Formats: sequence, C-alpha cells, structure tokens
Amino acid sequence: MKKLLAILAMLLALLMIGAVAIAAESTDANDDDQGSSTREGIPYEDIRRVHTLDEHDVSFDQVLREPTCSVKGIARYICLNDPTHFHEAYIATLPHTWKITTKKIGTKDVCCEIHKVCTVCGAEEVTVVKVHEWSSESGDKNWGRVTDEPTCTVPGKAEDYCLVCGLVNDYVKPRVIEPIPHEYVEVDIATCLDEKAIIVEKCKFCGKFVVDDKGEVIKTEKEKDPNKDYHDWDEWVMESPATCAAPESWVRFCKRCGDKQQKNEGNRLEAKWVIKARSRLQDCFHEEVTWECELCHGKVNGVVVPDHQDKKEVREVEAHVYKIEEKYHVPGEKEGEPTKKPTCTEPGYDEYYCIYSEDHKTHKIEIPALGHDWSDWELRIAPNQGDNEYGYWLRECNRCHIHEEKVAQHQPAELCGNDHDFITWSEKSVAPTCTEKGSILKVCSKCGTEEIVEVPALGHDLIEEVVTEATCAKAGKKLISCTRCDYMKTVAIEKLAHTEEEIPAVAGGCLTDGSTAGKKCSVCGEILVAPEKIPAIGHHDYVKVDAVEPTCTEVGYTAGTKCSVCGDVLVAPVEIPAKGHTVVEVAAVEPTCTKAGSTAGKTCSVCNEVIEAVKEVPATGHKWDDGKITKEATPTEDGVKTFTCTACGETKTEAVPFEFDEEAAYKLEDMSYGANKITGKAVHDATTVESDKLYARVTVFFVGGTYAVFSDYVEDGVIDIEVHGTVLAVSVSLTGSKNVVPGAEMVIFDTWGEYYND
Repeated sequence: MKKLLAILAMLLALLMIGAVAIAAESTDANDDDQGSSTREGIPYEDIRRVHTLDEHDVSFDQVLREPTCSVKGIARYICLNDPTHFHEAYIATLPHTWKITTKKIGTKDVCCEIHKVCTVCGAEEVTVVKVHEWSSESGDKNWGRVTDEPTCTVPGKAEDYCLVCGLVNDYVKPRVIEPIPHEYVEVDIATCLDEKAIIVEKCKFCGKFVVDDKGEVIKTEKEKDPNKDYHDWDEWVMESPATCAAPESWVRFCKRCGDKQQKNEGNRLEAKWVIKARSRLQDCFHEEVTWECELCHGKVNGVVVPDHQDKKEVREVEAHVYKIEEKYHVPGEKEGEPTKKPTCTEPGYDEYYCIYSEDHKTHKIEIPALGHDWSDWELRIAPNQGDNEYGYWLRECNRCHIHEEKVAQHQPAELCGNDHDFITWSEKSVAPTCTEKGSILKVCSKCGTEEIVEVPALGHDLIEEVVTEATCAKAGKKLISCTRCDYMKTVAIEKLAHTEEEIPAVAGGCLTDGSTAGKKCSVCGEILVAPEKIPAIGHHDYVKVDAVEPTCTEVGYTAGTKCSVCGDVLVAPVEIPAKGHTVVEVAAVEPTCTKAGSTAGKTCSVCNEVIEAVKEVPATGHKWDDGKITKEATPTEDGVKTFTCTACGETKTEAVPFEFDEEAAYKLEDMSYGANKITGKAVHDATTVESDKLYARVTVFFVGGTYAVFSDYVEDGVIDIEVHGTVLAVSVSLTGSKNVVPGAEMVIFDTWGEYYND
C-alpha cells in the first residue's frame, strides 16, 4: 500500500511540473493544450504532426469509440511528456455490410423487390424491379419451363416464364417440344418355366412392342442363355445369424417354381475374450489369468470351436494392496494430519503403505488445493475520480495473506454477485435471420461483465402462390417462398378427381342398334366407362293394344296394334273424350259440445273425387254451471261436488276434501304402568291436522324428593317406555312438531297402579 501511495505522489508531482512548464511557454501556445479536443480544422490524419509542432512527443493512441457504419468513432492521442495533454478526433464511419436478398413478387406489374439490409447497423434499402426477364427473350432456343415432358407418342410443352420471379407469361404460346423417337431394344421375356428364351423388341421409353402386319407382337425363340437367371426371386431373408463357428446364412425362393437359393455372407464371429478366472500369486508383481470367449464359451450347438477354447496367461502386473487405515498411513508433521497438507495453490496428499510389498511401496491419495479464501474487494480509488479514469481495488487471502490488486474502469465482478445492471450493446448484437440464430450482447454497467443472450432463428415466413391450377387432366404447381429471405421451392398439386357424368343408354330398336349406359368426365371429356353396343334384332314383333275406357277426367282409346320391342305403331288407337264428373251435394253437420261439425260440400258420384271440400267446424265445448254439493265430506272420506252442462245436460264431479282444524289433537288410551314399564296408545282426533312427529313427555318422581324429565318418540301411536329406580309417581303428556295441542296428562302411583286423567 505504501508503494502505491508513493507512485501516486510521484505522478502528482510530474503533473504539477508539467503544468508550470506549460504556463511558462510563449503566448503563441495553443489554447487547447490543456484541453481534451483537437483544434478547429485539424484532420484525423494530422494529429501526430500537430503534436510534433507543439513540441510534444506522442506516446500512444486510444480508441474511445469504435466506428460503425452509422456512427463515427473517436480516437484519443496522449503526450508522453505531459499525460494531461491529449487530442481527440473523429474516425470516419465504416461502409455498410450489405446482405442482399431478392423477394419475388410475381405480378404482371412488378417482378421482384431487391432488399439490402446492413448486418451491422440494420439499415435497409428496397429497390422495386418492374421489368420481367422472360425466358423467350433470353436467346435460348430451348426457352421455357417444361410443363409436359415429351414421350415417344405425344409432344411436350414448355411455358414462357420470368427467370427471376417465375411468373408465367400468358401472352406467349407454350413452346412445342417434338416427340422423342422410339428406341427399340431386345428383351428376353422368358421365365423359369419356359423351355426356350423368348426375344421381343420393346421401346425402352414407352414400352411399345414391335408388331407384325396383324398387330401381334413379334416373338423369336432361342436357346436359353445358361449364364442368365430366369427365376423371379423373392427378397433374401436371413436364415441364421453369424456365430463363432459359421457366418450368416441367407435364403430366397423363386415365386414361380419354388426353387431355393442359399448363401453365406460375412465372416464368422471373432472371439470376444473376457477374463474367466484370475489367480493372484504370492507377490505383488505377477498374476495368472484365464480367458474365455464370452459369445460361445468354446462350443456352438455342442460342437467345439478350436480357436475359441479357454487360454491361460501369466502376466506381470503391479497390483499392490493398500488399506486406508491409520496403521498403514505415512505420518505427516503432526499426528492426525495428512502426510502433506494442501495449501491455497498446491495440493496435498495422504500416503499409505502396501500391506504385502516388502519394499514398503506406497500409494498417494491427492487432497485438492484449498484455493484462496479472498476477503471482499476494498475500493481504494474510485473510477473517474479527479483526472483518473481508472479505479483501484485491493483484497487479501485470509489463509496465505497474498494480496491481489485490480486497476480497471469497472468494479470487480465479485462485487456485483448476481445483482448485475445489464444494458444492451446493440452495436455488437447480431439480428436473427430465417435460418441463423442472432445474439444480444449485454454489458453490466457496474462491473463490465458481458453476457450473450441467444435469439432463436425467425424461421421462414412462407407464402404460397398457385403457378398452374390442377385439373383432372394434369397436375398443377404452386410456388412456396419466404417473405424475408430468398428461400423458394416448387410443389406439385395433385390432379383433381374426374367429375363423373352419366352417358344415357340408347334403347335399341328392331332395326336400329342401341347402347348401354356409360360414364364420362364432364370437365375433360375422358370416357370413364364406355357404353356397350346392343345389336338390333332385325324385325318387328307386332301385338294388339287393348282399348282403354274413358273416365270422368281422363280420355280413353280404341284398340290398336304396335311392336312390343320398339313401339312401332301399325294400327293407331283413336282417342275417346273424358266423360266429366257427376256432381252430388254433401249436407252440412252442426257441431255439439263434444263433437265437431262440418260445412256443406260437393263430390262426384262416379269417381268419388272431392269437387268442393267440406271444412271442419270445431265442437262448442260444455257450459258448466257453478255446481252443488251432492255428498258431504267427513274426516275419513272426501265429499262430492256435481257440475251440470247447461247445453247438453252432461254432468261431472269433483272431490271436496274435509277441512281440518288448524291445530293437532291427541288423547291417551289403555295406559298402564308396571314392571318398570309404561305402555299405552296415543290416539289422534281425526277432525284436526296430524303432527309430523309425536313425542311422549315423561316426568318421573323418585322416592327422596328428586325427579327426572325425558321425551320418547311415539311411533305408529304406540307408547312403550322403561322407567328405572325407586319411583314414587309418573306423569305422561304428549307433544308434537306441528301445532300439537297437549293430550290429557295422567299420574300413575307406583303402590296402587292407578292413573288419573287431567
């Protein structure tokens, strides 16, 4: 600490000497020699020359702010002779780092948009390209995008499109691609069941065979090629996997004749040696090991595999036996301590003797270094205190007392702990794209700790545009592109299903052909189910047509003659006019109290057709009087009230319930007391309301002057209560849960067994 104070004092003295020297200079000295900025008009490149003119020796330069493509940088130049003298100048902005992408618009008015984004500052420029680059104007004789590939029999087509955005040019007819010529090759179509080879010529593009004048395929018979396999084999199937004794075995069969083929592939399995038994000898440096094959143990299906038999080996090892016990421990400086104690920077160890080795072979178990036990950082000089830009911190190890210093613009990260004050450094952040991740750089304003936060890739913003609509005749195409980047791909649109339309059947005549019904596509006209021809029979089959009598509304016909097959008329029937209706009146019906009536109408007496329909008139309904009581109600039976219809005299009745008094009333009957039990009945007065629940309230007077009161639920009117003790007298009364008028009370004397009703 004393050394640091001495250095600071020396720097302060130098600063004072420099200030006096500057003050003593001529009045021509620059006013900004004590300041922190350059003179007016001094360019960045001339800073070093200005220092020379001012008789200052430039010590070093310092970039205070890095330039970007949008912000100028700042550089500082400090004089070696006078640390208080410095100049600052702007550093020119950097050129943009453009990332160029093309967004396909694909309309007749706009071809595409060229997007330029600066990967450093995010500046954007968009240029709209309106002129299309048509493939037909490229000078290529094979211009256009092939939509229909040519075959041996059908020419192909290629559509004109924009080479940039892919838009189809509807103003230019598609280019016709000439059909490709047939290319016939000899094909042997014989199978394993044919005695000889059968050679035909077939186009390798369309599969058309060479035929003769009759349209039959020309076939030539030859002797079979002995080197050619005419079987139609299934796939190879593994019959058995590889073992230590044999490789893999595979088999396949001919689909036609059932012949079988077998083959072996690969090598048999190599032995996988593992230790079967280990026998330690009497010293620490040799051991006997028995090895065996882990896969077969020397046999496969009972057959010995010679080179996979067990084998023994005596090998040199150093196999000491150490015990982590105090009696084998190599002592340290003090009893109970490690052999060597660890320090802050160096590891220690515990050392133990081998229990068998005669030369006292030892084994060390390392104890990791303890690491420094630092005290908290102590701030000695704060950053930006006076003219000092840097701060100074000091801390000490509590264990070994070593010191550590830190000179920096920010405080040590340990002082922040987990309480950082992060701010985003956008200039060094990377924006995400559709396929690449971005990142955000965050810097703690207190300790300078940097943290990079990953920003996931945006993923494509896909749009779809149909280039060619699908029909039932051919597939369509659609273009999938990203609105942010130049990603693009073309996807086929499956052909549409045919729209079936019925082809009507044509009835065959006696002298003309007919056809069955069929089906075709109403969009493209393709015949899906072809009608079949029905030949004419060649002659008429005339039959008699019976006469038809006329009715009231329909005409009749005289007898005639026509063909039963095609309907050809030989003798035409003559029409007989309809007879007309015979009208009769339907009388009206008056409605009653319970039955509906109807209005008058008209019908035909011959065919019963309704000429003028009758309409329903609703029933009038009963007209009841106020009624009178025909039977009085009793407590046990409802009464009857009778009503009479004033129109038809019909009657109806209505039950009249007995009206009870508002309060319930009970009385006690057949009460007795004996053998410590009270019995009897609670009888309800039928002229009053009945209680929901009924209880017997019992008061027991004991010999000696005490008494007890309790209630017992009376179920179905039966009283059955036990009383215990030396009883003098008993009092019973009735209570209930609905407007109960108490019943008669009674007193029963234990000596005579009598009771009295109050």
